[in-house]
Amino acid sequence: MNTETIDAIVEYLKQMAANFTASDSAGLRGMKQGLDEYVEKVSSQIPEQSRSVTNREFEKCRRCAHDWIKVYTDSAFHPGDRTDILREEAMEFFFSVEEKIVAVQKKFFLLGMIDELLTPGTPLSQKERDAKVAKSRIRILAREQGVTTSCKDTNEQTPDGMVTRRLWFFGDERNFLQSSEVGLNDQEALDYLLQ
Repeated sequence: MNTETIDAIVEYLKQMAANFTASDSAGLRGMKQGLDEYVEKVSSQIPEQSRSVTNREFEKCRRCAHDWIKVYTDSAFHPGDRTDILREEAMEFFFSVEEKIVAVQKKFFLLGMIDELLTPGTPLSQKERDAKVAKSRIRILAREQGVTTSCKDTNEQTPDGMVTRRLWFFGDERNFLQSSEVGLNDQEALDYLLQ
């Protein structure tokens, strides 16, 4: 997706988020009702054999939207970091170049944002904020350097409970710049890109 398209999507999402955060609960519920009807209509048109895949995509959209609006409303972020994170997360989610798909994704995304505002989840911890800042910086630096990135979240059991760790890989399947077996954590990935 090109820069102008992603910028337009981010600007649209910011405008909608501003409208949503300025609305009262009754207004949000009214908007939610309209979006719920849209979701039902779209869902009813999906063939039975595709429903499980589609439902996973809808759930992914909801989680992304919840995180996006949390970042948007979180005043603890530096404004520049917030802007970078909102753009990078939108770029990661709205990857299709097919306008019809993006239009449907936007509606589901808006519904996820409203859901989060009506029934807020746990606010982001400082550790989660730091991870979001690192992720956006890594993606931006890699793109500026023309380096292909991928990341994978892994769950590890620690004495304090389950911890999710993100591992970064650079290059492609034939040309890894770092170990494809081990991966790099956020700080190692930043150090690698800044050297």
